[in-house]
Amino acid sequence: MIFNRVMIVVWMPLLFLIAGSCIELGFEKAQPRGKNNITDIPESWKGRWLIEEDTIIISDNFIVALKDSLQFSPEDSLLIRKQNGWYYLNFKKRTQSYWTLFCIQKKGGELSVLTPEINAEDSTGLRSYDMNIVHDHAGNIQSFVIDPKPSDWKKLLKSSYFSRYQLRRIE
Repeated sequence: MIFNRVMIVVWMPLLFLIAGSCIELGFEKAQPRGKNNITDIPESWKGRWLIEEDTIIISDNFIVALKDSLQFSPEDSLLIRKQNGWYYLNFKKRTQSYWTLFCIQKKGGELSVLTPEINAEDSTGLRSYDMNIVHDHAGNIQSFVIDPKPSDWKKLLKSSYFSRYQLRRIE
């Protein structure tokens, strides 16, 4: 099932805002594997949030960043899954071969966001996973794409490959 009720315009710019110069870590399959998809944005997420210099608005029908926006088309896919109090937003643009992931948990008045990001020099630990390297048109590494087993998921989340960011509620 593809989450298509919501117009998504924020999460990819959010990734670029918080990931900076790191290389994206993508996933062959939506994560975590074996979990059911859910179809609604949690009520506690709805409202206005601040991350660095941008405001993000989340409602029933859209998620938008006021400063940065990247429109998703109807052919793009969004799957939301839940495990152990965390929500996993899996995005796959029709132009890419892998899933982009955001792990989100509500804590008090903030949303904790984990994003997978990596420096090329730190990629040696990924060799324990089936890994593909995606290059851009200039031949530069654009992303590492892995396919972790469900048994590796907890270890991967605790690794240095995930960075944590806080979104603070402003309304």
